[in-house]
Amino acid sequence: MAKILVTGSEGFIGKSLVRRLKKNSENVVLTVDSKGSGENHIALDLSTEKLTPNLFSIVPDVIVHLAGRINVSSSMMSPKKAFIDNVLPGLNLIEFANEIRTANFIYVNSGGATYSEKILPPHSEKGQIKPISPYGISKQVVEDVLEISARQFGYFWTSLALSNCFGDFDQGNIGVLSKFIEHVQNDSRPTIYGAESSRDFIHLEDVVDAILLAIKYPANMRVNISSGREYNLVNLFSFIAEQFKSDVKPRIEPTRPGEAVRSSLDNELAFKLWGWKPKNELTNKLSDFFAGKQIDA
Repeated sequence: MAKILVTGSEGFIGKSLVRRLKKNSENVVLTVDSKGSGENHIALDLSTEKLTPNLFSIVPDVIVHLAGRINVSSSMMSPKKAFIDNVLPGLNLIEFANEIRTANFIYVNSGGATYSEKILPPHSEKGQIKPISPYGISKQVVEDVLEISARQFGYFWTSLALSNCFGDFDQGNIGVLSKFIEHVQNDSRPTIYGAESSRDFIHLEDVVDAILLAIKYPANMRVNISSGREYNLVNLFSFIAEQFKSDVKPRIEPTRPGEAVRSSLDNELAFKLWGWKPKNELTNKLSDFFAGKQIDA
């Protein structure tokens, strides 16, 4: 029976992962988040200097670190906040893992914010790491320290570099796709930063599948988790507007400092390691969503 600690358990990915883990009666699932309550849950801000005694009492076999905040553009103005939000929690948890000699540590990193913009996508794990925002640096620092610490203290590790994660569109999820749908439904114009801006979108359940595989089969390396497809945001918004029979057009502004223009990740390594492939393609999920909507002409 494995004791699995999930940080950021109240977040977008965390809730789905915990739900899936609890379906297996062989798992004891322990959760940490600044919010939430319940059995085996510790309400804790991981950016604090000292972790509570309760955390040291549980000694998990596996740590899945999801806690953190996405703040790409705002990190250009407030880099310290990006480090408080992401670096401190990550390093505190790594020190915890080192001290208790955990068996396996899975870290969820950002693929879109860490690869070099000078290399054309799709980016493979062998591509140059060169973040262009303090946010990207804050995410990458944790991976770098984790690799060193896992080697030094003798535990397994995997860093899952995600592309843009999305979920079901009618459940109030945040993200550019849900915002596009909301704008069209409200007959309001979104702002897209850069006519050439593109993103790679991966579904929440495919991400959870990858985390479960990393728990069972640690990779001891970075692994991209992505759809492997690149979607131009202007074209994507136009497609969504067409489904709603809307003539709303986006505002196009220059790309914001710190944000990648194009982002797409090669996912071949995940298949070679685990046989993992994304099952939920974006356009299919959008089509399913629109098929369930009564859209007036």
